[in-house]
Amino acid sequence: MELTKTSTIVAVKREALERLADLDAFAKKDPAAAMLWHRAILEADPKHLPSLRWVEQSLVTEGRDDELAPIFAQRVPPGR
Repeated sequence: MELTKTSTIVAVKREALERLADLDAFAKKDPAAAMLWHRAILEADPKHLPSLRWVEQSLVTEGRDDELAPIFAQRVPPGR
């Protein structure tokens, strides 16, 4: 029962952070603020694919290729 409650809290928090990221990215047109929300999601769940993709796309768009290596490492399982 406790595991389920903890899992639910984590999922609700992640969903709230995703909504805040979307609000900043699309309503406020502030990709830097959205990046902070996505990085907060990744701190709690380093394999969260939507946030990994968002961060990856943002870094590519901004020409920040030197920061992509850690993102690729999180997306691609070891040995591939």
